[in-house]
Amino acid sequence: MSDNFFSKQILWSMVKISIILALFAPLVFATNFYFPYIVPRNLFFRFFVDVAFFAYLFLLITYPEFRPRFNKAFSIFLIFILSLAFSSILNGSFSFSFWSNFERMDGLVNWLYLAMYSFVLVGFLQNERTNLLQVFRIALVPAFLVALIAVGQKLNLDFVLASAGGDRIAATFGNAAYVGSYMFLHILVAFYLLVKERARRYWSLAYVASILLFVWTLMATDTRGAFLGLLVFIFLFCIFYLFLQKQQKNKIYFTVLGLSILSVVFVALLFIQKEATWVKAVPILRKISGISFSETTTQSRLLIWRNSWQGVVDKPIFGWGEENFSVVFNQYFPIEIFHDIGSETWFDRPHNILVQHLIHGGFVGLILYLSIFVYLIFILAKHYKKHHDWFMFSFWSAFLLSFLFHDLFIFDSLNTNVILYLLLAYLFSLKDDTRHYFFDKFFTKLKTIFSFKDRQIILNFRWLCFVGFLVFGHFFVYQPLVANKNLIKSLQAFANIQAQSDLDNVLNFWQKSYDASTLGDKEKVQNLQQMTSQIAQIEGIDARYKAKFIQETQKYFENLLNKYPQDVRFALFASGFYYDFAPFDASFVTKNLDLLNKAQVLAPNKPEFYFSLSNAYLTAGDFEAAQQVAKKLSELAPWAKSVHWNLFKISAVSGDEVTVTSSLNIIKNINQEQSQVDFTEQELNQLNYFMEYAKEADPKIFQVLSTYLENYKNISA
Repeated sequence: MSDNFFSKQILWSMVKISIILALFAPLVFATNFYFPYIVPRNLFFRFFVDVAFFAYLFLLITYPEFRPRFNKAFSIFLIFILSLAFSSILNGSFSFSFWSNFERMDGLVNWLYLAMYSFVLVGFLQNERTNLLQVFRIALVPAFLVALIAVGQKLNLDFVLASAGGDRIAATFGNAAYVGSYMFLHILVAFYLLVKERARRYWSLAYVASILLFVWTLMATDTRGAFLGLLVFIFLFCIFYLFLQKQQKNKIYFTVLGLSILSVVFVALLFIQKEATWVKAVPILRKISGISFSETTTQSRLLIWRNSWQGVVDKPIFGWGEENFSVVFNQYFPIEIFHDIGSETWFDRPHNILVQHLIHGGFVGLILYLSIFVYLIFILAKHYKKHHDWFMFSFWSAFLLSFLFHDLFIFDSLNTNVILYLLLAYLFSLKDDTRHYFFDKFFTKLKTIFSFKDRQIILNFRWLCFVGFLVFGHFFVYQPLVANKNLIKSLQAFANIQAQSDLDNVLNFWQKSYDASTLGDKEKVQNLQQMTSQIAQIEGIDARYKAKFIQETQKYFENLLNKYPQDVRFALFASGFYYDFAPFDASFVTKNLDLLNKAQVLAPNKPEFYFSLSNAYLTAGDFEAAQQVAKKLSELAPWAKSVHWNLFKISAVSGDEVTVTSSLNIIKNINQEQSQVDFTEQELNQLNYFMEYAKEADPKIFQVLSTYLENYKNISA
């Protein structure tokens, strides 16, 4: 490569353009991806962070004026990431902690890229060529476009992307909660610009319009956490202003005081008058006023957080490692959130960032995370003491504290991180007493030890940066892209099968996807299982093809079961495979029982394992063991009808007349409490089905059911 390519102007332009494009990542989606709202934008973000990082790395080596000088908060942030990596190494399943999956695209790779992104931003925002306000203005552009798409979805405009969030607008995010958090942060950015550029009339009008649009969009998402975060920011900002400007008791002061009092009164009225028309007419207000300890969502969250504490007690110092919240959740599953079949019982996030960091990184991780915010507020306080800039302290302190409050209700994603770490990078670049001149000292030491000349360092490092870009791009962008696209090709080929030979293409594309990257390996095998299940049911497909797919699915399931022994949900998918294909291979019955018994030790309260295990014993012909498992489940969740139907079914097959009758009585009582009927029409059909079965298989059970239904009909008449 020529020296012209590595010129200061070209490299700086590469950094600047890449940073700007990274801010537009939330607009990126593509329907021809597996998880179209997540994977393409993450790969897009990673690519431009790679370009920015390695171009900037070469700049700081070559030109001293580009070397970043960050405060200790950034160092704490890096130590926090290293602590998560250490926790992940300690706790096994490092591969998943590192890569995550297609659905989330988080893991240590995500933290690595956030560190690279923040590092470049610190140097970028410090440089005299950068105008902070201009960068913030550019950051509003993608948010404005997201908000316009949200408006189009609300108006049901045909030419606008349909919302993936149903009635709640999801814009280009696929999840309304992400949109709410994204808008919350951009409202703060627009407000900051409004105050800083209030003398510029037309810009001020644009900022006011943006704030109004963003607030409307936030409210239209019905996201309580983001809206409450905004209210907390407003309240804290006003409190800081009133405290720091108490000597300036002018009209503005008393106006802010009045607004503060009114805001407190408004929030109080929301709960006092939650049945009033003015509250119920606005969805977000209705949602906030409905917050109570008796609300289902609130109860579920509190139960999850409560039981998560058991995981903290087990591993208090370094936690369980990145992406391992689900391990703790399953091991200490709060059975109270299981109401019946269809209940949401699988969580890989606690919907609370602080709890998440406590589980993933232990007290070390949580303290380091909180220390970032504490130290930044400390720097802001010192800045105020020196410069008496009340707005600087009030705005940024309110931002940090309100974001922490917002963290209590949601988990982060790339959508919020692109703007969050832009704001944090600005704070990381603020002066403290001992800003780090690490790179100046490092290169001086390097030249002393190796007697390098500046030209030698530049030539060697130029190629090192280029190779680094290729390596990172290959492993973290290109290979995940190939894996995702080949998985989609496999699924599309399967959906468009016209001849039996097309199944070879299905398996070839799938194999390429699996071999390309570790990312999403469990999702790939689950998709292979689904295709195999459908192939097995298609008449006319040669038995050799069916056997091939079954063997391949078995092989990869068992490989990953050994690789991820703590993932009980994946074990449940494997159990489903063994159960479905037991007629093809009798050894699957024993394998299924062994797998379920091992997994149940790791998730002793998960009802799904009791259902599966009781059916597995039934298939194996061990009626006594099946009934014991079913009875234990009925004792674990006596309020759920499905557990009693499960016990009824197994008892009917086992010939236990007493338990059949008692199970039906319990089901009838639950129905009476819930809907004032003894049995629903669907349940009566199910009883008649079992009567037909028992008529041939077990005359005693047939007689019990006949008598029971006859009595039921007489009472109903």
